[in-house]
Amino acid sequence: MAILEIKITNDAGEKVVKECKSLTVRDYRDYLVLQQELSDSDAPEYAKLDRQLEFIVGLFDGLTVDMMYDKLNMYELNNILADVYVKLIGGDPDDPKDNA
Repeated sequence: MAILEIKITNDAGEKVVKECKSLTVRDYRDYLVLQQELSDSDAPEYAKLDRQLEFIVGLFDGLTVDMMYDKLNMYELNNILADVYVKLIGGDPDDPKDNA
């Protein structure tokens, strides 16, 4: 199974790779709790986005919410969200048979 990585530009302008920690069933449960909280919440969409990014950065060493806001575009973020979900449910985002 491939390691989930985020390629992002650091403050020095260099492209760096942040690797996802080993995901556990608890991480998936935490994801489910977050999704339920977001679904039940009347919070504004920007606050929901903050919560999603906080969850994501908790899975990657050295990644911050500010890095994601300032260094990614929405296309990149959507790909990251999809890849993290696939990884959380036990799939491999890089394996074509898991994406068929």
